[in-house]
Amino acid sequence: MRGPTGAITTVPSPGNALLWLGSSVLQGILYGVLTIKVHRFVLIGEGVEPLLPLNGKPLGRYLLVWLGIAASMLVVAVALFLAVRAAHAFAVVIYVPVIVVFVFVLTRLSLVYPAIALGSRVELRAAWNDSRGHVWSIFGVGIVSYLPLVIVSVIFGIVVGIKHAALGQHPGLAVTTIGQTLFNAVFIVLAAASMSWLYRRYASELLAHVEDAPQ
Repeated sequence: MRGPTGAITTVPSPGNALLWLGSSVLQGILYGVLTIKVHRFVLIGEGVEPLLPLNGKPLGRYLLVWLGIAASMLVVAVALFLAVRAAHAFAVVIYVPVIVVFVFVLTRLSLVYPAIALGSRVELRAAWNDSRGHVWSIFGVGIVSYLPLVIVSVIFGIVVGIKHAALGQHPGLAVTTIGQTLFNAVFIVLAAASMSWLYRRYASELLAHVEDAPQ
């Protein structure tokens, strides 16, 4: 994009920023609907209808958690940037523990998603208690579930990249967007299905808060 003087600038315009924000919110809603439907299909055998179960309450709570995680990631990123800037020589020492703790907390709270899909409020304490002693199991199931998809997507990306490089072409925006959307959709289905299985196995306190009990 060119600025007022004709020089090329990378500063996004307000219109582009609003477009990106709107696209992110829309994606969050669509992915939230898909996640909730997969949870409810796996746990209670619910079909496509209703598209927004329980009058949309699970979707609202899912988006609340999604925004909370996004905000916490932003805060952590800013804190890390400031810390590393002040002590650049200790960047690895600062980064690794913070990332490990952040992943640990997200893993301990992950059982809240299936509970929300079944009508629970955002019961973080119950999710934390139910995951006690099962962190490695939850984390390991997630890695095993996602790894094949990641390997396939990496191989596909390499093959497509080599093909376009040989032809002197670049994949178009439409192709890239479609590929990313498909990857995200499959990733969400795998994540929700595996988390539903973990919820069925480990949920205890959370069962008291849901409106639709698992079958």
